[in-house]
Amino acid sequence: LFNYRNKFSTLNIIVLSLIIHTNILFENDSQLVEVHTNFLANTIEHFFLDLPKYLKFLLYQIVILTQGYILNYYFKDHKMFITENNFVFLLYVVYAALMPSGNNLSFSLLINYFNIFIFVQLLDIYHNKNPKTILFNISFIIGLLIYLYPPTFILYLVLMMAIILFLPFNIKYWILIFVGVLTPTYLLFGYFFMTDNLEYFTYSILHYTKGVMENSILIKPILILNYIYLFISFMFGLYINKIKRNNMLIQIRKSWTLVLLYSIFSLIVSNLFIYHFPNSYMFLLFPIVVFTAQFYIYNLEHEKMLNIFFLISLVLIFKSFW
Repeated sequence: LFNYRNKFSTLNIIVLSLIIHTNILFENDSQLVEVHTNFLANTIEHFFLDLPKYLKFLLYQIVILTQGYILNYYFKDHKMFITENNFVFLLYVVYAALMPSGNNLSFSLLINYFNIFIFVQLLDIYHNKNPKTILFNISFIIGLLIYLYPPTFILYLVLMMAIILFLPFNIKYWILIFVGVLTPTYLLFGYFFMTDNLEYFTYSILHYTKGVMENSILIKPILILNYIYLFISFMFGLYINKIKRNNMLIQIRKSWTLVLLYSIFSLIVSNLFIYHFPNSYMFLLFPIVVFTAQFYIYNLEHEKMLNIFFLISLVLIFKSFW
């Protein structure tokens, strides 16, 4: 699993994913249900709930594996690590099983595609000689996502930080992202106003229905150990990143700073929306994984330690959901 040059590395990760997520086939007590106020999100959420278990399992595997692969590809492409590896792909699949919000086919899991896509686009804005178009397009998408799933507000905060980190000060950039993020709301308001459904628009913007946390999944004692393990993994990676920063190119350092800011914003916003959107904790998975990958990469010579640390995660997974 740790050997990137092994031609069966990707296949091994896929097989591992099929094994550690099979609890989806046999039980429902690892599922967090969210009830949304907009039609699209609510329809998709109920569609997932009504799926036969084998289809839910298959669709979940496709989503989690493609997200892990895409994230791994982009971080390699942006030279975020000192060597090519599959650790981001591997850890994304494994650590998703440690989180109820990650071990669950939900609307938030689909939204996470946009989180990954928008974040990697932000890492490229300093290459763009005229970033105004991409800034408006990204802010427009974020504005639409906020309407569909409010915790994605974190992306707007990350967008502002990206402008500060990567671009020279220009008031036009700030006006563009402000107009861009409001444009979807303006268009939706116009549509509902013209169709005489303004009450529905107001309700979907201002009201949220509390998520139903089945079997108190967030507070199961064993999950406390999972959260502690994820926190320790993140801190190990953050420490390694800090002591190795001086060896990085300035743009790479700024990119890692943006990942750290994303993790802080994700934690704050997820806690704010914990009762309405408990699955939003899924957004923390990506920064935890990429920082932990740093820890693995710089400790490859300590193979026994990494094996033990990795096996602990597998034990926690089977203790949590089996």
